[in-house]
Amino acid sequence: MERTRKYNSNMIRKRILSGKKLTRGMFDYIRRNPEEFKDLVFVRRKFKNTQR
Repeated sequence: MERTRKYNSNMIRKRILSGKKLTRGMFDYIRRNPEEFKDLVFVRRKFKNTQR
C-alpha cells in the first residue's frame, strides 16, 4: 500500500507557481480537496494527462 503524505495547499500552490513538478501524493491531495484549488483549475486540467 502506498502511503500518502499530508500536503499543505500553500506548499502545492507555491510549487505549481514556481513551475515544479507535482508528485503523486500532491495529485491525490488536489483530487481530495478540489475546493482549495478552485483558482488553479486550469493547472489541474493541464496536469490531468501527466497523472499516470
